Amino acid sequence: MLQIIKLEIKKYKLKKYIKGVFAAIFCIMAFLTMSFVDNKTRTPNDLDTWQSVVLMANILSTYVFLIFSSALTAKIIIGEYKDRTILVMFSYPVDRKKLIIAKLIIVVVFAVVCILISDMLCISYAVILDSIIDVVAGNFSFSYISDAYLIFLGFISAGGVLALLPFAVGMRKKSVPSTVLTAVVVSALMQPVLGGKYATLRGTVVKFIVVALVSFGAAAYTVMKKINSIDSINV
Repeated sequence: MLQIIKLEIKKYKLKKYIKGVFAAIFCIMAFLTMSFVDNKTRTPNDLDTWQSVVLMANILSTYVFLIFSSALTAKIIIGEYKDRTILVMFSYPVDRKKLIIAKLIIVVVFAVVCILISDMLCISYAVILDSIIDVVAGNFSFSYISDAYLIFLGFISAGGVLALLPFAVGMRKKSVPSTVLTAVVVSALMQPVLGGKYATLRGTVVKFIVVALVSFGAAAYTVMKKINSIDSINV
């Protein structure tokens, strides 16, 4: 399995995605900056709290890299089905299920690692910016991270799980646009549940667990169904 993953990474030159990842993180930082500046100029006496900043960074990172990972799914899985180039791979003496699972592992790990890196960089950026122009109420404390590490793990894990949903829809439709659109729709539907002006880290826990469990159940059922029937798929 590990060898298949290495070959897939080399085949698609996935290292070139690093530039795109950091460009996406830069966009998240830009969004945070605009939010800070807006609060600073309009309501200087009512700045964001560190809890809300940490929550915002988590949510934005999850949204952005859910969509990013769907584009990766479209490239290394759905696109091959649509273009029928996967026929060549299926002609190799390699179990088809292992091949698809290896591709899914790449997508999930990619989403998890990117969300983790984005969280770390965006929060660090907010800390540095606040030390210069005071854009967040109060002083940053690592207790905001340590007290909410379960939520961090929840966002990161759910990001990986949700990355499977675009695959499930894309496989059914054999459509690259449907794969990416699914990620956009899921992100949009998550916003009212996880976001909100008065959302807090602790207050988000229950809602996030419900969303993650429902998403995991739906994704696991659909994905396993596709994998179990992959030997009979007419590509």
